[in-house]
Order: sequence, then C-alpha cells, then structure tokens
Amino acid sequence: MQSFFRNILIAAALLAVPLAGTAQNAAAFLSVVPDARSAAMGGAGVALSADVFSALRNAAQLPFSEERFGAGYSYLPWMRDLTPRTALHTAAVYFKPDGKQAVSASFRYFSQYGSERTDEEGNVLGRLEPHDMAFDVGYSRTVAEGLSVALTARYVRSEPGADDVAQTFAVDAGLFYRHAVAASHRVTFGFQAANVGGALDYGAGNRQLPWVLKAGAAAELGLSEAHGLTLTAETEYRLRPSELRAWSGSFGAEYRCFGILALRGGYRMGDRSTGEYRYGSAGAGLRWKYVAADAAYLLAGSSSPLRNTWILSVLFNW
Repeated sequence: MQSFFRNILIAAALLAVPLAGTAQNAAAFLSVVPDARSAAMGGAGVALSADVFSALRNAAQLPFSEERFGAGYSYLPWMRDLTPRTALHTAAVYFKPDGKQAVSASFRYFSQYGSERTDEEGNVLGRLEPHDMAFDVGYSRTVAEGLSVALTARYVRSEPGADDVAQTFAVDAGLFYRHAVAASHRVTFGFQAANVGGALDYGAGNRQLPWVLKAGAAAELGLSEAHGLTLTAETEYRLRPSELRAWSGSFGAEYRCFGILALRGGYRMGDRSTGEYRYGSAGAGLRWKYVAADAAYLLAGSSSPLRNTWILSVLFNW
C-alpha cells in the first residue's frame, strides 16, 4: 500500500498542480505546452502565426495557414529528473478545404511512471501504470476580413492505473485577428477559452478540468526579404478549480532567416503559491521544403522540477 500512495504523490508532483484546500483538479496535462515552438517562446502561442499545432493552442489560426494540409508529432519527457518513463506524446493534423475554413484533429497521450501495487502482506498484485489521454476535433472559419473563430470538441479519459477510469467532454473556443500595418509588418491578436466542460469522477468525487482563458498579441516584423522577427506576449487566467484561480503570463521572440532557420527565446511568469513556475526558455527550428523540426529547452533553475526539460516537434506541410 505504501507504494500505491507514493505513486499518487509522484503523479501529483509531475502534474505540477498541487491541491489547495478541498480543490481537486484532473487532467492537468491539458495545461502543458505540447509543441516546441510555443514552449521555446515562454509558452506564448495564442497569437502566433498558424502551424499544425495551432489545432491545440488556438485553432482559429488555421484558416490563415499558407499550406492546405499539415501533420505533426511532438515528444516531451516531462520532469524527467524526478522520475523516468513519464512523457507527453502529441499528434495533430489539419486540412483546409478552401481558403476560408479548416478542420483539425489532435491526440495527446500522457504516460506516467508506475509502481508495483502490493497487498498488506507485501505480495505484488500488479503494476500501476497511470495514463491520461485527450482526443480533439475542431472546426475554424473566417467570419470577416482578418477575423476567424474556432470551436474544438474534446474527449478526455484518465486511467490512474487501478480499476477506476474517468472520462468527460470539454470544448475550446478560439478567436484570431490579424491586420497588416505595412507591406511587410502585421499585428495579430488571439483569444482562447480552453477545457470548458465536465469533471472527472474516479468514484470519490469530481475533479475539475483546468479551465483557462488566454489572450495575447504578436507583432510580425519583416526586417528584410530574408529576415523576420516576431514578438509576442500573452496572459492566462486559470478559472477552475475556483480555489486555484491564478494569473500567469509569458512573452517570447522568434527570429527567422531565409525561411529555413528560426531562433527563439522567452520567459514565463506564474504564481508559485498555486503551482506555477517561472522559467526562461530557448529553442531553434529548421525547415526544408515540406518538413520542419523544432526543439525547445526550459531554462529552469536547479531546484525546479522543470529542470532539464526539453521538447522536440516534427511537422509536415503541403
């Protein structure tokens, strides 16, 4: 039994969202930034230009994508200094049937390090292997010049490793606006309400999903024909659980060279009393024709559970 409770404590630490009072939340992996581009920019992404992972950070960006089809995969070994074999796998895809609308789908699988389950006499009964998953389907469309909206339906399933299984549904709503201020400069604004929906019940009371509201802005500056710079800032408010309400913010920058190389950096600010962490981030990306690869590294301190965390994303566009 001691190993069972130790596993639960490890899982809580991995999710980095501690309980406060009687508040209980679930599927906190939904709040983890899943793609390397956004992670390298401090987690800011709601107002960035479109790519396949827009399906997760703000699907309203997708109607403005320059490509009609995209697919991507991202791998994040989560808090690997605390425990091995804990990772977030993310896959996403989108398609634009025309220049005004897009459909998208994504899948996230969060596997946690398990432990042996024993009875009171110490006999091994099996191994706990907790895992969570979420499957999304989204639709986005332009509704006015430079303005688009999106709605995403989400199915969430959580298996703590024992017999209990919990599942629920939620939705995301997104808004995206972009405006050209010069021939080579434009500004973008984004908004997203994420994970709004039900709660997970493991048989001992409901645990709320992490409802969040995000708003951000970005400036895309064309420095020359071959060089560009994007600056972005974002604020986030966690609405649920109500006892864990808190503000956080992030900002980042992206430098692009010849459409091939991208260098990124950012910083995230949060309220430590509610489980948020402050850290810097850095990353780079390479693109060649239809294939791109992005990497990010979190510059967290030696005492942070996020230290030595990295993310790798691969994207395909046609």
